[in-house]
Amino acid sequence: NWPQKLIELPGGIDVAFHYNETENFVPASTRVDQFRKPILSPEGINKDWGVTLFLMDNKIVSRFNWYDADLNNATANLGGVFNQSIGRIFQHFGNTNAAIFRADPNGDGVIDQIFIDENRETLDDGAGNMINETDAEVVARAAPFFQKTLDARNAIEPYLTDDLKNSYNFRLDSDGTVNTQSAGAVSDTQDIQAKGFEWELTMNPTRSWRVSFNFADTETILTNIGPRMTVLFNDTWLPHLESFGDLDWNNPLMDPDGNTLSEQVNGDVLEYLEQKEQEGKPTLEQRQYRANLVTNYRFQNGPLQGFSAGGAIRWQSDNAVGYPLIPRDDGLVKPDIANPWLNEDVWNFDLTFAYRKKITDKINWTIQLNIRNLQNLQNDEISTIRRQPTGEIARVRYDPPSQFILTNTFRF
Repeated sequence: NWPQKLIELPGGIDVAFHYNETENFVPASTRVDQFRKPILSPEGINKDWGVTLFLMDNKIVSRFNWYDADLNNATANLGGVFNQSIGRIFQHFGNTNAAIFRADPNGDGVIDQIFIDENRETLDDGAGNMINETDAEVVARAAPFFQKTLDARNAIEPYLTDDLKNSYNFRLDSDGTVNTQSAGAVSDTQDIQAKGFEWELTMNPTRSWRVSFNFADTETILTNIGPRMTVLFNDTWLPHLESFGDLDWNNPLMDPDGNTLSEQVNGDVLEYLEQKEQEGKPTLEQRQYRANLVTNYRFQNGPLQGFSAGGAIRWQSDNAVGYPLIPRDDGLVKPDIANPWLNEDVWNFDLTFAYRKKITDKINWTIQLNIRNLQNLQNDEISTIRRQPTGEIARVRYDPPSQFILTNTFRF
């Protein structure tokens, strides 16, 4: 606090300064990685500092606050896709292994004669003569991607370590397919840095009238997003898809007849990249700016004594709600983080009416009506989703309708 006894400030002014530093720790003993090993609990440090001005004998109070918060090992929103991606690796290994087992039961890396004979067909040579396919023709028709399937299986197999197999209860069936069980709530982590500024202004022009305003500027940056999943994708999955992504998912020996490997896992890749490519950048899904103006007037005397009325204006800046997709050379798609789909600014208007009465010396009664989202009484207010920087409109959505909330309170 300002030392008024040493240096008195004029005009009923007072000043207070504040600084706070806090270390935090969040016990999270249930989090495990893909090997069912515990993950370190989140911990970090928060700092905030600022100044408060008291003006006109406290009729106006203005508080300015800056803050910087760090949290390491926070839970990333990747647990589901992380677990699913590992499951797909097991499935892919099983699909390729079963296909090779059908064509090469003895496992010597060469298509067995029994497979060729079982798949041989008799053809018409066009002159009315029936001839059998040659071995090479059978292989070209029934298993044209045998070598590539074999290479794909051998390339992905090193990732399936004994620890990972044990974690997912890996079982190899007699036909070469694979059975696994989910490892449970597999988690990955990220580090969070939040910086911001807050301004609060409270005014009491009269004993009955109160006005408050607050403004916030918040920026959140995510770093070290999904380190375990990053190793999986960068060292294994993405290079593997680049080399073998064109194989058929279910029957990799043949020309694609359904989803390719890349198409089957593209949703997982997209979900991972959508978060990973925001690393080190302000989080666009968060609304950076917010402001609220609230006022209330309470009648102290006269026929309206006990009644009060007020209202609020709430504003939030735009935010990202999705990203356009960019095709990659390897057949995958990636999110266009630089040009997100943006939601419009949000404006909301509220009204409040209340009546307060002292029923007895020990009982106070208050009845209050709150009307939220006054701007949408007809429930037809819409906002647009536009693309930055072109301004192209993607779609529209209806805003939340008005709400009428009546409360009846007795205080003893």
